Amino acid sequence: LGSPHRGVDGLPEFKNTSALVKIFDNNAWKLAYTKYMQGHLSLAEMWNDPMKNNDYLKKDIFMPIINNEVEHPLKETFKQNFMNLNKVVFFKSTKEDVVFPSASCWMDYYAPGTKFIIPYSDTTYYQNDVLGIRSLEEKGQIFYPEVHCSHTEYRTDPQVFELICKYL
Repeated sequence: LGSPHRGVDGLPEFKNTSALVKIFDNNAWKLAYTKYMQGHLSLAEMWNDPMKNNDYLKKDIFMPIINNEVEHPLKETFKQNFMNLNKVVFFKSTKEDVVFPSASCWMDYYAPGTKFIIPYSDTTYYQNDVLGIRSLEEKGQIFYPEVHCSHTEYRTDPQVFELICKYL
C-alpha cells in the first residue's frame, strides 16, 4: 500500500525551506549511494535521484534490481514471477505524506535528468516490458486505485479496507 515502487527523492516532511534543509536535499544522493548506506539504510536503497540517474543505476543495490532496470542474474525470474500474479494493485493517496514523489506509488516517476513526472507507460522499461507490467495491463490485471488518507492512516482508513476487500 502506497509503496515507493520507483523509489524516493526527498522527504516530504522536509517542507522547511531553510538553507540547511536545501543543502541536505541537494546532497542526499552523495550519502545514499555510498556502499555503507546502501548496506545499512533501507531509505538509501530506495533513493532514486533523477538528476543522478547513472549513480542510481550503478550504485543502488535494491531498487533498480527489483524493478529490472539493470541486468542481473534473476532478471527473467523476476519478470516471470511478476507476470504470474493474478492481480496487481498499486495504491496511491491524495494525501501522501511519506512517499515522495507520490507518483512512485503508481510506478510513475521523474524523467531522468529532470524533476518532471512522466507516466511509467512513457518509459522504455514499460515499452520493453522489462517487469511484465505492460503485459499484465493488457490483460486487465493491474489496478491503480486512489485513496484519500495519509500514508500512516492506510491501516485504519475504511476506504482502504473496502478497496483491499474489493481486489482480494
